[in-house]
Amino acid sequence: DFGNQSVCSGTVTRTFTIANSGNSNLTVSTLTLTGANAADFTVGGITLPATIAAAGTTTFTVTFDPSLAGTRTATVNIGNNDCDEAAYDFAIQGTAIDPEIDVTGNSASIVDGDATPTTADHTDFGNQSVCSGTITRTFTIANSGNSNLTVSTLTLSGANAADFTVGGITLPATIAAAGTTTFTVTFDPSLAGTRTATVNIGNNDCNEAAYDF
Repeated sequence: DFGNQSVCSGTVTRTFTIANSGNSNLTVSTLTLTGANAADFTVGGITLPATIAAAGTTTFTVTFDPSLAGTRTATVNIGNNDCDEAAYDFAIQGTAIDPEIDVTGNSASIVDGDATPTTADHTDFGNQSVCSGTITRTFTIANSGNSNLTVSTLTLSGANAADFTVGGITLPATIAAAGTTTFTVTFDPSLAGTRTATVNIGNNDCNEAAYDF
C-alpha cells in the first residue's frame, strides 16, 4: 500500500526485493503491471532478464503517480523459472488525494475564470444608489475533493475593486473534504454606471489554485 499521494505533484516509490532461497539460479524474465489502474504505477530499477544466484537477491522499484483521485489498484506480475511460482503476482494500491474547489452563488456554480456576471449566480449585484445603502451577496466555497482545502487569500482586483468589499471569512480557512464555508462581497458604488471587479481566491487546489470570477 503506497499510502496517499497528490494527483498533481510528486510520486511515491517503493523498493521490493526478490530473493532466491533455492539451490540453483533463479531467472526473472518479465516484470509487468496489470489491473484497473496499472498506468498509475511504473516498474523500474531492474534489467531483464535478471539472474539471481542461489541465496542471492535483487531489487526492483514501483513508482506510484496517480492520474485521478481515489484508490488506485494494480497487480505486479513477476515471470520467472520457479517451477511452482512461475507467475508470481501480488496486489498493490495507493490513494490519490487532492482538494477540489467549487464556488457557488445563489446555489449556482461559478466556474473558475467566469467573466460574465449574471443575476442567476449573484455575480451581478444589480442596481444600487451611489448615495445610500449597499448590496451584500453570500458565496459558498465547497471542497468536493478528498483532502483538506486551504483558502489562503481572498482579494478583489480590477477597475472598480474599491467599490466592493470581501468579508465574512477568516483566513487562512481550512475546509474538510465534502465541507463548505462562505464569504460575502458587499457592493458600495462610488460613481454612477457599471462597476466591475474580480474575486480572486488563492487556495491549494493544484489545478485551480488561483480561482477567480
